[in-house]
Amino acid sequence: MDKEKRKKRVELISAIEKERGSRVLCYLTSDRQNLEARIAKDALPYMYEHLKLFGTVKKIDFFLFTNGGDTLAGFGIVNKIREFCEQFRVLVPFKALSCGTLICLGADEIVMNEMGTLSPIDPSILSEYNPVGTAGTPQGGQLLPLSVEDVAAFLNFAEKEGKIKNLENVFLKLASEVNPVALGRAYRAREQIIMLGKALLSTRREKLSFFQVKRIVNRLSRELGSHDYEISRTEAKEKLKIVTDASGKESDLMWELYGTYRDIMELDTAFNPEMILGSNQQSLYETNIAVIESTARLDHFQQIFDMRRIKIPQPQGVFAEAIQHKILKAGWSQYKEN
Repeated sequence: MDKEKRKKRVELISAIEKERGSRVLCYLTSDRQNLEARIAKDALPYMYEHLKLFGTVKKIDFFLFTNGGDTLAGFGIVNKIREFCEQFRVLVPFKALSCGTLICLGADEIVMNEMGTLSPIDPSILSEYNPVGTAGTPQGGQLLPLSVEDVAAFLNFAEKEGKIKNLENVFLKLASEVNPVALGRAYRAREQIIMLGKALLSTRREKLSFFQVKRIVNRLSRELGSHDYEISRTEAKEKLKIVTDASGKESDLMWELYGTYRDIMELDTAFNPEMILGSNQQSLYETNIAVIESTARLDHFQQIFDMRRIKIPQPQGVFAEAIQHKILKAGWSQYKEN
């Protein structure tokens, strides 16, 4: 981590705090191609260290960028932050998807700029009981994520388009192709996300009616058709009615701050060991895939790779060259100025 770049980010965080009369806590997880990170429970102790330094304050703004992650970790993040403030707001400069959107549901205010994006919260599960990708495809031999919405869509398709009234045989056929345990876990995950969404919405200072909560959760968990569906700020305001616009100055500060993280996490370039190694035979490569930062402290999840060219024996005494990259370190570190 660069000292001058840390200073610049602190200046931007301080400017947002001054503009909004709050303390700001930033949490970003990488969406870098081939090196994505997810919201996870291991971030909670480090957030707690920041919150202890804040003490109990009136307002905390949670600056969030993520493609998603562990839903229970997201639920825990909201609950922990609320222990330290009267009002909890989320700032969305760009993407707060999946579990990120779930976190937003627990906020008293969701502040988005023009680039801000939310998504459905319908979960996919991954367990040893999931289907396995077909050999010869990019996911060959790998466990495939399973969404209960995909299961429901299949049954709806059979009923509505196939005109099949008795779905018993259809379901039995599905259960013969997909392990029933995986089907049960997918259904349980969907029921849990609905429960968490309702619980988080109930923490808002301005209480929503039973019907408002049901409408929001149903739209985000069932109605949007695809987990990849992107909800713009305009749609979030019109359909969810729990989002506000960042002011012009707030929007500029949020986007500039996001840009500094995009730089240090190298989000604009795919993780490609061959390109990183270049003409070298061996090299160590350090990168950050998650950051938790405030004016008081900086924690970053760092990965260090050992990259080297190796020769793999082939038939008839021929050797093929390949690049091997091993992770030497992966974990959270606190940045300390020298």
